[in-house]
Amino acid sequence: MKLHRDPKIWSNPDTFDPERFLTNQGGVDFRGHNYEFIQFGSGRRSCPGITYATQVTHLAIAHLLQGFDFSTPSDEPLDIKEGLGVTMRKADPMEVFITPRLPSVLYNFLLVMYVLCGSSL
Repeated sequence: MKLHRDPKIWSNPDTFDPERFLTNQGGVDFRGHNYEFIQFGSGRRSCPGITYATQVTHLAIAHLLQGFDFSTPSDEPLDIKEGLGVTMRKADPMEVFITPRLPSVLYNFLLVMYVLCGSSL
């Protein structure tokens, strides 16, 4: 049984449902002390960047969602089943179309402004 797909712990474990972490399982300790959800490892071999990752992940995702539209071919739902192997590859390749929300001219302008002004934007 795959660790993060255990039906004894997660209802509908093969369904993409990020809201599950906001409701009944929201109090799960992700730093590796409870073993339901250990994406950063646990114990001596836990990720040394866990604090940094938890602080900036929401910002990176927010920037992607703000700047791009995401869709799938024919607007079909994503298949998130995993294949076999050490690295837990997906069973089928994920096909997602990423479309910029703004014209490319504006992205070039923002890039130039970022370089000129530094990270103060």
